[in-house]
Amino acid sequence: MAFRFDKLTVKSQEAVQRAQSLAADKGQAEMEPLHLLAAMLEDAEGVARPVLEKVGVKVPQMLRQVQAELDRRPQVSGGTQPNPNRQLMAVLEGALQEASAMKDD
Repeated sequence: MAFRFDKLTVKSQEAVQRAQSLAADKGQAEMEPLHLLAAMLEDAEGVARPVLEKVGVKVPQMLRQVQAELDRRPQVSGGTQPNPNRQLMAVLEGALQEASAMKDD
């Protein structure tokens, strides 16, 4: 069964789109959870950044580390649109399962 991105919140859909853009900008064929994390850390209007800051995470430092790790990923040429890899799909499916368990539509 195919993953239904329309089941994600608007902010989550935006984060996935941004992750796809990050992967494309870096010439990477697959979107990984790391791309999604980078997208969420870059979004000052999102939920992840303020929560991490509240628990003491130095978000700018973390973002630099995530970006450095993304820069080490293999690059491809050809301009194909990056697709989510298996690990990212597992993250997204897990998020939907958690939302369902909390009775959150």
